[in-house]
Amino acid sequence: MDLQEKTLGQWLEHWAKTTPDKEYIVYSDRNLRFTWKQFNERVDKMAKGLLSIGVTKGTHVGI
Repeated sequence: MDLQEKTLGQWLEHWAKTTPDKEYIVYSDRNLRFTWKQFNERVDKMAKGLLSIGVTKGTHVGI
């Protein structure tokens, strides 16, 4: 599958399933580490939280 055929979310799901225990993000200055699986779970929680407050496709959100 070409890179353009998957969304960022689909790529995250792919790597979380393929290499769940491999480290994905490391913040060495804060001694904080996330595996693909852990990061995917946090993203899912954030997405559910946004949906619960009414954020839908097309809603403008500032981060």
